[in-house]
Amino acid sequence: MAELVERNLVWEVLVLRDGRWNVVEIHDSREDALADAERRRSGQSGVKVTIERYDPESRTYMSTTVWEWIAPVKSRSAGTTKAWPDVTIARPAAREPARRSWWRRLFGRR
Repeated sequence: MAELVERNLVWEVLVLRDGRWNVVEIHDSREDALADAERRRSGQSGVKVTIERYDPESRTYMSTTVWEWIAPVKSRSAGTTKAWPDVTIARPAAREPARRSWWRRLFGRR
């Protein structure tokens, strides 16, 4: 932790495992981080590079994604790949005519 505070700026390589991003490597230069991320693409669900900045005055970290790659999703039926799963939106059923409430029927009001 003290080492990261002294640097103020680091490049992190993260991989997607079981639906969560995990930091696997920290680099001092952008080129090294991008090269490492490209090497890690095979066999991973996703890889991304972020730049992590530390502000000593507010004692906070700020992370920005610089590069991200997500593996294509395989279709179960045809065996082909596609970038995003199909999303179908169901249409709402036709509305039934509104019935008057029981108290309006009782008192004869519309």
